[in-house]
Amino acid sequence: MLQRVHLLWRQMRAVDRMRGQLSLEFLLLFAIFIAALAMLSIAAFNTNNSAKSTVNGLLSQKALSDISNIANDLCVLGEGNKRQLHLSLIENASLLASGQNITIIYNNDAFSKTVTCEVSDAELIVKDTVLNIEKNGSKIRITALP
Repeated sequence: MLQRVHLLWRQMRAVDRMRGQLSLEFLLLFAIFIAALAMLSIAAFNTNNSAKSTVNGLLSQKALSDISNIANDLCVLGEGNKRQLHLSLIENASLLASGQNITIIYNNDAFSKTVTCEVSDAELIVKDTVLNIEKNGSKIRITALP
C-alpha cells in the first residue's frame, strides 16, 4: 500500500512538472508570436508612410499641371479673365511663382513648369486650398482664397 501511494505521489509530481513545462513552452511561443506581430506592424506602418508620400507627390505634380494649364489658357483669353482651382493635397506644399515659372515644392522635391505669360511673384503654402488665378494686365496673378 505504501508503495502504491509513493508511486502515485511520483506520478502526480511528474504531471505537475509537465504542466509547468507546457506553460513555459506556451509563453515562449506566445512571445515569438508577439515579436513577429510587432515586426509586421512596423513594416506596414513604413509602407503606409511611403505610399502616402508618393501619392502626395503625384497630387502635387497634377496640381502644378492644372495651374500651368489654367495660366496658359488665361494668357490666350486676355486681361480680366480668371479661374478658380481647388487643390487637395495630403500634406502642405509650397507654391512659388516668378517670371514664367511656377514651382511646387513637396518633401524636398521641386516640380516646375514654364507658362507662356509672365507670372506675378507669389509664395504660398497649399494643402486644401482654393486658388484664384487671374490675368491682371500683362501678368498672371495667383492668390489663395480664404
